[in-house]
Amino acid sequence: MKKLNIFAIDFKSFDIAERIRVFPNLREQHYQWPEGMFHRIITNKINLTFDYNDIPDLDSLKYYSDNNKPYVLFVKFYEFRHIVGRIDKNDDEYFDDKSIDEEFSLLYYLFYNQKYKFIVDDINSGKCKFIIAGLTELSNQDYYYNFQFLNQQLKKYGVDDSKIVFFDFINNISNLKKYNSNIKFKYFNWLMVSWDYYLNFPKTHKYFIKGYYRDKYFISLNHTLKQHRILLIDYLRKNELLHKGYVSFFHKKFKNQYFFWTEVMKWTHQRAYELYNWLNENPLSVDVDLEYNYQKKLETSSSAPNEIFNEQTDNAYRNSYFNILTETCFFESYKGVDEFYLNERNVLPINTFQPFIVMNGKGHMKQFNKLGFKSFHPYINESYDNEKNPDKRFEMITKEIKRLCDMKPMEIHDWYWSMEEILNHNYNHFHYVFIPNQIKEFYDEFIFE
Repeated sequence: MKKLNIFAIDFKSFDIAERIRVFPNLREQHYQWPEGMFHRIITNKINLTFDYNDIPDLDSLKYYSDNNKPYVLFVKFYEFRHIVGRIDKNDDEYFDDKSIDEEFSLLYYLFYNQKYKFIVDDINSGKCKFIIAGLTELSNQDYYYNFQFLNQQLKKYGVDDSKIVFFDFINNISNLKKYNSNIKFKYFNWLMVSWDYYLNFPKTHKYFIKGYYRDKYFISLNHTLKQHRILLIDYLRKNELLHKGYVSFFHKKFKNQYFFWTEVMKWTHQRAYELYNWLNENPLSVDVDLEYNYQKKLETSSSAPNEIFNEQTDNAYRNSYFNILTETCFFESYKGVDEFYLNERNVLPINTFQPFIVMNGKGHMKQFNKLGFKSFHPYINESYDNEKNPDKRFEMITKEIKRLCDMKPMEIHDWYWSMEEILNHNYNHFHYVFIPNQIKEFYDEFIFE
């Protein structure tokens, strides 16, 4: 059986106060090796079998180098600024090399000590595969500002950038070539691929029958404060549409409430207080209490509230016709720095046979189509997907929500079943095409002994 010799770093961040690096290997409690990122549930989907040689530290790599055994240096990061050693927060007023402390950078950690020069030689010769992966949300938000420093550091340490594979799941992966034309950039949507490892999906196919009438028109689960989510809840409240859906909103999940509601939202204190007070008196929760400890790891849950599948969640999905999907970014994508992406939230309506209206950056549905899924036009007016201005896009989205909610019960039922072929296609494509192809294209970049 072939072997994967791999030294994998879960590159989280660093402790500025203590001036210590935090470069843990993939051995978190919830990310046991190899049942974490490279767990068998994932590799079994493509019948990929191999033995792991989990290399514990840099010094141990010398054995593989000296014995001419191929190995992989794999780095998963959460914020790209940490890769280059940026120790300040990313704000628009301060981006220059004065904020870089190279001793905190990834390449300094790997290659500064001359005794590890052999790793650089192995990368350049092809004996070592150097893979960098931005597999978590917002990992790409600072590429624009920080890639120049990575390029400088690669040159300093003599690493051939054409030997690097860089995984991400932003909308237009080819756009990353503008930061470095030699690096091999590849799309890999870890969040969508791995989601059934974290969630016990409901068996919705049992209720995918035309004779089953649903109680509500829509479902919308919102667990953190975002501008577009606040505006959506406010719109649904003012237009008396909340009773037509299963809606959650964890409005207390922000320490400094009025800073967010008045400074970020640019609302008056009166307007902020009105909605906040209304939410206190009319809490919006679907399947878990608003005091739910979302940090706690449960067997059937992810790390976020209202993304667990218990009896209430199952009921809400199978008894609603469409999904108002609020992604992580909406207004943020307008800045031109962040490429938007499709995260794990897309899996939920796909797996529960639901059409959806998405609140994300311009081009979400276009990317959805590029990945082989079918969108819902003309049953849903998706012209909002072409609108760059987020204020106009929000207005177009809410107009379409209102149109659907104004349908009579039999109309919305027939409207839903008009999309039967689309919903079946998306479910089957996700499980039997998208996931296997994504996993295969990921592991095709690894080298084995």
